[in-house]
Amino acid sequence: MSTHTASETLLTLENRAGAETLLDRARLHYTQRPDAAALIFIPAGGEPTRHIAYRAFFDGAGCYAEALRNEGVAPRDLVILVMEHGEALLYAFWGAMMMGAIPSIFPFLSDKLDPAMYYERVRLLITHSGARAVIASEQFVEPLRAALAGGSTPVISEADLEPAGAAPTFAAGV
Repeated sequence: MSTHTASETLLTLENRAGAETLLDRARLHYTQRPDAAALIFIPAGGEPTRHIAYRAFFDGAGCYAEALRNEGVAPRDLVILVMEHGEALLYAFWGAMMMGAIPSIFPFLSDKLDPAMYYERVRLLITHSGARAVIASEQFVEPLRAALAGGSTPVISEADLEPAGAAPTFAAGV
């Protein structure tokens, strides 16, 4: 059962023209309901469930957007995500979308895959796709950088992120 009330209506006749896209809606939530729950994160392994507010979520995603901008990624550029499934993947995906890039989630290396074959296939996919950047979970960063050595595709790690200094930017017209 929803606890949403009419007084909490986000879209009205007056403002719905400004919310044509998913990012427009995200920006509305960020600005009008910053402390409301954006998502409920249920981690694996029995860790406690966490409610993440719109402000916290999009501030985190904004760090990834800024890192991509710093690497010269532009709207409509392809960004590959080689990350374990978790909270950071959500931030990276939305960060790419917020700045107008196209995020694509690649499978990550697991113990069922041969590492040499995996990194060679990822290298080929990244090279052939024309990806502008790769965001990777920390344990995949160095092997990906080695696999892509000599190429022009940067690999961004969580260690490369700067804390949000200002409100995130939501690209217009995306």
